[in-house]
Amino acid sequence: MSKTRANITNCLLFVILQIVPFISQSQSNFVDGIIVKYDGSKKSGQIDFRNWKINPLQIQFRSNNKIIDYGPKDLISFHIEEDTYYSAKVEKELLSLDGLWGPV
Repeated sequence: MSKTRANITNCLLFVILQIVPFISQSQSNFVDGIIVKYDGSKKSGQIDFRNWKINPLQIQFRSNNKIIDYGPKDLISFHIEEDTYYSAKVEKELLSLDGLWGPV
């Protein structure tokens, strides 16, 4: 194999290895779940579960082969397996510690 061909092969292999994690992350993982809307209605279907470390800003809900995106303003909560995720409006206050205990 010529040196140029080996370089092209190595370059292609590198590119493929860089893309694979993004492709695997984009795969869906729909599991049985329930959404609860603000009017109190509940709907069973499937939620694209991503094993979130923090609450998601949006979920995908599938029912009757139709996928709908929902956010915190759309739902009171949703349930997946043993976990329940709640929507809440919270206020965030930022307090500078500078001056309380000296410069940070």
